Amino acid sequence: MSNERNKKGRFNVIDAFIILLALVCIFTIVYRAFVVDSDIIGMNLKEYRVYFSVDDIKSTSIQYFVNGDTFRIKSSNASFGVLDGIVQHVPAVGAYNENGGEVLYPEVENQSIYNDTRNSVIGYITVKGQMTDSGFLLNGTLYIASNSTLEVISEHIETTVRIISITEK
Repeated sequence: MSNERNKKGRFNVIDAFIILLALVCIFTIVYRAFVVDSDIIGMNLKEYRVYFSVDDIKSTSIQYFVNGDTFRIKSSNASFGVLDGIVQHVPAVGAYNENGGEVLYPEVENQSIYNDTRNSVIGYITVKGQMTDSGFLLNGTLYIASNSTLEVISEHIETTVRIISITEK
């Protein structure tokens, strides 16, 4: 009978240490799977300058492109970048004549919301991303390329931009 009592196991410090070690391993695996992946995506991102154009916008709306505004992608509300400036705004092409020449929207005196001149705007936005073999990866999540369009929104304006070029800053 005394041998049966000696074989019965007891919970001791080594058992507690093994259980604690197993819990730490499980916690580390869960942490790396859910939290660290988002940090790893942002590690290799560099700043790039994305030149864009808005081909047809009211001339009175140009003032709503405010330098320093943060633009977001409308569909996902993800950050697009920060507007650095407008390079050019010219009257937009309204039509083509019989020889194929561009007919620009006319400049109108005393413009109002009812008779506003249409303009074409070119500007650039500083974005974070990574140039990969497959193309430019915006914020590590969305591929964009020259001549693609994005619906963007800022505090002051909502519009569709066409990407002209992407260069490293």
